[in-house]
Amino acid sequence: MLKQVTNLLIPKAVPRKPVLGHKTYKKFGFVVTLCQSCDCPRCGHYLSAGPNHQCRYCDQCGQRVDCSNVKWEEEIELGYAREDGTYEPIKDRVV
Repeated sequence: MLKQVTNLLIPKAVPRKPVLGHKTYKKFGFVVTLCQSCDCPRCGHYLSAGPNHQCRYCDQCGQRVDCSNVKWEEEIELGYAREDGTYEPIKDRVV
């Protein structure tokens, strides 16, 4: 309820801070990597932002986003992806 009221009171042209979180993805198709993610504060859509690129607007709802004070974290490689959806930790891998 509070989010709906906030979305009605604050216009899209006023810049808002993104919602920060973490997600995993497969880097190079097989290395499971943990990275910081940014979501739109109005619609929750994933914003393609990072330390080298900060978007100004959400491409789904048009909300203006201010990523200027976001402290970006480095990506962490968790391990190598397996077929069953899990991953093999990099530390324990014997080459």
